[in-house]
Amino acid sequence: MKASTYSILAGVWTLLVAVVIIPAPMAVITAAEHRSLIHFVVAAWIVFSILILARPETRESLEEHIVRWIAALIIFKCLLFLCWPDFLPWWIERLKASPNLARCFGLIDLLFSLWMFSLSRKLKRAAAQDSASDDV
Repeated sequence: MKASTYSILAGVWTLLVAVVIIPAPMAVITAAEHRSLIHFVVAAWIVFSILILARPETRESLEEHIVRWIAALIIFKCLLFLCWPDFLPWWIERLKASPNLARCFGLIDLLFSLWMFSLSRKLKRAAAQDSASDDV
C-alpha cells in the first residue's frame, strides 16, 4: 500500500471517529464495549499497517518516513489491545467517568485526520513531480 493511500485511510478513519465522539462520546464508548468489533478493527489496522511497512520506500521524504512511523506505532497500539485484554475495559471506564476527556480525544483525532490528509496531499504531489521529471 502506498504511503499516501495509508494516510488517507487513517485520516478518514479518525475523522469518522472524531465527528461522532465530539458531539456524542457515549455512543463511541458504548460501541467500544463490544470486544468482537474492537478485535475486528484492530486486526484490520494491523493488516493495513503491515501493508505499508512491507512496501519498500519509494523516496527519501520526511512525509513518507512519518507515515511509516505512524504505521509502526499503530501496530504497537493494536498489539497492546490484543495482548493486554484488561486494557480496553480499563480505558472504557476512564472514558465513561469523563466524557469530556473523550471529546478532547475527538478533537485530537480531528487534528490528526487533517494532518494525515495534508501528508497524503504532499506525498501525491511529490509522486506527481517525480513522474513528470521521469517523463522529461
